[in-house]
Amino acid sequence: MEQHENAINLIASMDIGDPSLNEATTRSRIIDTVLYDILSWPKNAVVAEEHINKQGYADYILKNQNDETVLIIEAKKEGVSFELPQNLIKDKNFSFVKIKTLLTDKSIESTIDQVRQYCFKTGTEYGAITNGHVWIFFKIFDSNWENLNGFVINNLKYFSEDFTEAYNLLSYNQVIKKRSLQQKLQQNLNKAKHSYSIKNNITSFSVQVDLNEYAQYISKPVKYYFGDFDEDDKDFLEHCYVDERLYENTKKTLTSLLVDSASPYLENSGVINYERQKLSRKLSKKITNFVDYSDNKHIVVIYGDRGCGKSTFIKKLIHSDIPSNVQDKLRIIYIDLLKYAAIEGEYTELKNRIWRSVLDKIDIDDLQTDYYAIQNILFKDEFTKYKEQIKSLYQEGSDIYGSKIEEKIKTFLKDYEKLAQRLAKYLRDEKKHEIVFILDNTDQYSSEIQDFCFQVLAEVHSTINCLSIITIREERFFRSKKLGVLDAYETTQYHISSPQADKVFLQRLNYLINSLEEDDFFNKLIENHDISNKPLVTKDNFKKYFSVFKKDFEKRGNLYNFLVSCAQKDMRMALDLFRELVVSGYMNIYEMISTDRNIFTLQIHQVLKPLMIPQKYFYDEKSSSIPNIFQLRHLEDGSHFTAIRILMYLNKNYGNYISLAVMKTEFLTKMNLEDDFMKNLSMLIKYKLIEANIKVDEYDPAIEEIIITPYGKYFIEKLIHFFTYLDLICTDCNIYDEKSANFISLSANKEYELFTNKKRLTRLKLRIEKTNEFIKYLIKEEKGEKEQYSLKDDFIVMNYISEYYQKDIKNVQNSASRQTYESDEMKILDDIFDEV
Repeated sequence: MEQHENAINLIASMDIGDPSLNEATTRSRIIDTVLYDILSWPKNAVVAEEHINKQGYADYILKNQNDETVLIIEAKKEGVSFELPQNLIKDKNFSFVKIKTLLTDKSIESTIDQVRQYCFKTGTEYGAITNGHVWIFFKIFDSNWENLNGFVINNLKYFSEDFTEAYNLLSYNQVIKKRSLQQKLQQNLNKAKHSYSIKNNITSFSVQVDLNEYAQYISKPVKYYFGDFDEDDKDFLEHCYVDERLYENTKKTLTSLLVDSASPYLENSGVINYERQKLSRKLSKKITNFVDYSDNKHIVVIYGDRGCGKSTFIKKLIHSDIPSNVQDKLRIIYIDLLKYAAIEGEYTELKNRIWRSVLDKIDIDDLQTDYYAIQNILFKDEFTKYKEQIKSLYQEGSDIYGSKIEEKIKTFLKDYEKLAQRLAKYLRDEKKHEIVFILDNTDQYSSEIQDFCFQVLAEVHSTINCLSIITIREERFFRSKKLGVLDAYETTQYHISSPQADKVFLQRLNYLINSLEEDDFFNKLIENHDISNKPLVTKDNFKKYFSVFKKDFEKRGNLYNFLVSCAQKDMRMALDLFRELVVSGYMNIYEMISTDRNIFTLQIHQVLKPLMIPQKYFYDEKSSSIPNIFQLRHLEDGSHFTAIRILMYLNKNYGNYISLAVMKTEFLTKMNLEDDFMKNLSMLIKYKLIEANIKVDEYDPAIEEIIITPYGKYFIEKLIHFFTYLDLICTDCNIYDEKSANFISLSANKEYELFTNKKRLTRLKLRIEKTNEFIKYLIKEEKGEKEQYSLKDDFIVMNYISEYYQKDIKNVQNSASRQTYESDEMKILDDIFDEV
């Protein structure tokens, strides 16, 4: 966009801070460029240096199409400094600042006063001042004028780095036709919210923690046994694959809440929901009929949520479930797009790689590399005719004759479709094999690439006349129906449910624990390691360590509840989280294996930390699978409680889809914070705390209904009042109180020092003080919102959170009392909780 390029060029050309620039130079060099070349104000809509009676000359008068003044700008030379409060403008190019705060700078005060006099005289409602680099916009007519907010652009880079926002706010058409500036200032009349980043003042915020002492021995088996199945390891596959999901007939267990089935949208579109074992039998029969009768040569689409085990299902189907006599008559082309590392936009290369894989799989006799076979088997008729044609021109056996034949061969080899047709025909006629083409893990890529992959699959399908299977996530069905991608093909569509989480983990844990019974297995773990001074590294202790997790899944304890609610139907995510937890430095190995006969029981705080920050000391939402539910999603005009209130609203109708339009209307009626509402809604969808009727990973305008997920229910009923959760997320939170922000960041810096010095109790005391400060701040914020918006009790959350937070502190106290500490820390144990 030309205007954006003009903004970039302006910044690049600036010699910032040259005091020799006068008002005229500032106008021609900076302000004129901003107004005319960046914001597209027509010069005939701007009057410069207009005399206003005795008040003087107004520098810029901006007018609408009716010649009415909409804004007066007073320009000062570039060297005139406008001093702004640094704590309000740090880390961003713009902010809202109270007028009375701005007036504490004498230069700003005198310039604002000057432009106000012009506005009073002309009846202009809005004014602005600038020295070229700083721009301040404000409302003129209001009895409480000094307590209003001014919109401050504190850096000229705003026009390049925040170009879209600048253009949508200040350009001619936006200001004149959509009253954008007027609306911006009107919306923020009495809001003086300035957010302060806590993490920016924590010096060790990005520091990592070491893995636990078992990690060097168990990392490989944990990665293997709690990762994707190796199709060649049939013993592991047979013992640990979970065939079907069994639902408990109770409303009290988390398992019953996680029933995975096709969404209403899929069911209404005719997609059949199947249990895994039943679907496997169905597809095995379909493949058998295909082989025996050349029947069912169409495309099978298998839908399922992310990480539900679609790939594992396919691998078991083709390696174990298809009868061996049928396997002998099949050539299966299995392409896993996870191994392709496709580059977004590189469609031609992706298509060529898929085609090359297809050719390699069906060319079981390497005919492509055999020039004789190409001429006499694959393209016999074509070469017979071609040789007759060139015999009259070149002597048979001559070099030029040979080069012409070679050129023709290369031409055929480049034609993937024709080559595939001939190889498939050879496979059927000579080897009596049928072909099944499977394209897996398309859902790891963008929507556009997924659609493109389906088109390539259809192309291969029609070319080699095979049975084709593709795995796709449910939301792709919605997009495909909307775009018509599936309409051109005959398809059979199934939905596969996720396996039951406790069975997935218990079968794998049992397999690993049984493997540890064997001396050879244990010896392989410790080979190349000197364990002579490692008393904890024994076969029995390894078994005991994994038995802790086994017990938790058997009893459906804290790890099970959190892990399953977080991952939901995404077993790949659950396994990923578990792998990180097992080797995390936050797992206290000594404590877990030091019990005599009983197996150690994991407490919630022993689960949360290694799952939320497995390899870091401080929580960072950007790198965590668990969101900060209290984070401000809109820094200037947001609430810490919007996401919680959305979840509470949906939880009242748990198990039912709710109209998004109705809910949005109710929220905006109570608190007119539309941007904040939409950003929190998008976050909740992204982290799967809520789910849309069309099963998307981000907000889509086509969403009509939403529902709270078991993860969302777990969040508001349990997680948000746990001390450990609040302790972790408060350091990665922007808040509106500078004093509290400074307290929390200072505490966090001291806390890390105590961690490195192994002062556990003193650090616990500091963590509790830090979290208490955060709780008190939230209570104060919610009280302010209640008064400002006249909120009723159904919108109040902190009373509930505070009550259960106090109860959880008691659990922390009980856990702390069972620990062993250095003598100089023992005396503060009781004092810590007395102060809470």
